[in-house]
Amino acid sequence: MKNYEKGLMKIFGGCVGIFILDLVYRCRVRGDELHYLIFDNFTLVLGILFIISLCGIITVIISTWIRGRINDGKCPISKCYSRSFYLSFVPFVLILMFSIYSAVTGFRLFHTTYGLKAVHDTLLIYGYNIFCIIIPVFPVCLFWQVLYIVKRVNYRKMMR
Repeated sequence: MKNYEKGLMKIFGGCVGIFILDLVYRCRVRGDELHYLIFDNFTLVLGILFIISLCGIITVIISTWIRGRINDGKCPISKCYSRSFYLSFVPFVLILMFSIYSAVTGFRLFHTTYGLKAVHDTLLIYGYNIFCIIIPVFPVCLFWQVLYIVKRVNYRKMMR
């Protein structure tokens, strides 16, 4: 790992640590419950920094891993990396399947909705609020897919 990558990892790790400490403080010391209302302006900024830092950590790790594979004379894009790209679509497919299921059986929050309204409510409540804001599953998966495509295109250009 190069010196600037070590520095980036320290900065990104610090941002992740600050976000986790803020959440622990809010849940343990202040006694707040862990839900989307916990995100005031300060915590929202820390959450955005957390997502950016998580993506930065992933980028630095993947870049050093691919560079190490190139230095060893191996193919930079391994089968495991390709499989992880395809597995990153699983959360999107699962939330879509759950949305279709809730359209048929009904989505219950304050009242029961059916059809397209249920699909919309399911995607909004579960997809956006839970898996984008509270637990950043979708942004990380989307970033992973973009990073894979960029690295794959760069590798193909390098091989020509």
